[in-house]
Amino acid sequence: MIWDQVFTAGMFVYLALLFHTMGFLFRDELLLRSWLLIGTFFYLVYYYYISSEPLWNAIFASAVIFIVNGLLICMIILERTTFAMGPDDARLYRAFRTLTPGQFRKIMRIATWHQKDQPTVITTEGEDCDNLYYSMSGKLKISKRNRKFMATGNMFVGEIGFMMNTPASATVTVLPDTKYVSWNIHDMKKLIGKSRLLQDGLQALFNYDLAMKVSESFGEPD
Repeated sequence: MIWDQVFTAGMFVYLALLFHTMGFLFRDELLLRSWLLIGTFFYLVYYYYISSEPLWNAIFASAVIFIVNGLLICMIILERTTFAMGPDDARLYRAFRTLTPGQFRKIMRIATWHQKDQPTVITTEGEDCDNLYYSMSGKLKISKRNRKFMATGNMFVGEIGFMMNTPASATVTVLPDTKYVSWNIHDMKKLIGKSRLLQDGLQALFNYDLAMKVSESFGEPD
């Protein structure tokens, strides 16, 4: 029958070749790997049906390639999307507009969430600070050179000291029920030292945060 003549084991190797070739036409890594994954699947089918006994050695080798490629595709998707982010992380990511989802996930692996029921001093003017902070909601009381004022909303605390390796320029107190996140400065610098792109993204984020503080007349931020 014509059907049997067309759909032979040999057809699968040509399909595999077609999808592998198509994959190499794309510069985007996700598209490239997706096409290669489909092509590898057809190689697996080919090795299973090409002879009376499946070619298990070839199947094993192709299966390893298939699995590794599939895992890398999953990693690329996580790098590009907010899939599986918790509600707090997703809300915070929207404020971190200069970072990719993958870069954001990296810094959140070393982050700690806080929400205290009592006023908490997180930086003291003139003293070294071990952490970088970001306030996502609630209020902050800021004292600087005998001036006191309140701050509300999304903002970094301690970014000047983080960038310039200087003591805190203000005393900042987190008021009750304020939700904020912290990073150990040493861990954060170690992390961004591995990636120039992450370092540039954070620098742009700090610059944006400083510009917002100035425009809202917070004075010179900590």
